[in-house]
Amino acid sequence: MKPRDLFPRVLRHTFASRYLRTHPGDLRGLAAILGHSNLNTVLIYTEPTVEELADKMEQAEVS
Repeated sequence: MKPRDLFPRVLRHTFASRYLRTHPGDLRGLAAILGHSNLNTVLIYTEPTVEELADKMEQAEVS
């Protein structure tokens, strides 16, 4: 990623996604850290990426 591509929302989204990877299911903690009072606001960070979905499909084919 180039410095010109870094915006506050990109950094915030990256942090939130990584936080949930290391603390699965801790939406309340993430909401508190990000300053959200509504858990629905942090649900956007639980949306799987295309890469994550592809990995899950590959794992399902192997099983």
